[in-house]
Amino acid sequence: MIYNSIVMSDFKMDESEALEAVDFGCNKPDIHNLRAQHPDIADILFGSFKNLPNVYKFKQGMVISWELDQEKEKNPTYGRFPVGIFTFDTGKYREELTVLDGELRMGLNGELKVASMYEKIIAPSNSKVKFIIQKTPVLYLCEYFFEG
Repeated sequence: MIYNSIVMSDFKMDESEALEAVDFGCNKPDIHNLRAQHPDIADILFGSFKNLPNVYKFKQGMVISWELDQEKEKNPTYGRFPVGIFTFDTGKYREELTVLDGELRMGLNGELKVASMYEKIIAPSNSKVKFIIQKTPVLYLCEYFFEG
């Protein structure tokens, strides 16, 4: 598998990166500022953020996301990956991640897909995917589509 050649020694988290992660998790995003920062995708940035973030703890750091309440069965999330490799199961939803900052790599079935600003990576439903972040943290918007 291509992504297995990426080793954890390539990843480093310094103090400023740790502080940035804490800041992202402690400060609820402002939807108006986000729309202004990303006018290319403003049409999908609507609703309001829930009061508490989702926090997923890994050895390499925390993946943090804020649910954007759009009154959908599964609302989109605005999130942040620190540098590292993170494995997630998609469950019954196809996940479409739009990169807002950084470069996101996704390993799936031995294939490596890469996306940068405003590019989208699609993770099929009922899949186990590896998200690989090598240089700088990645900000993303993830939309979920039910596929049973």
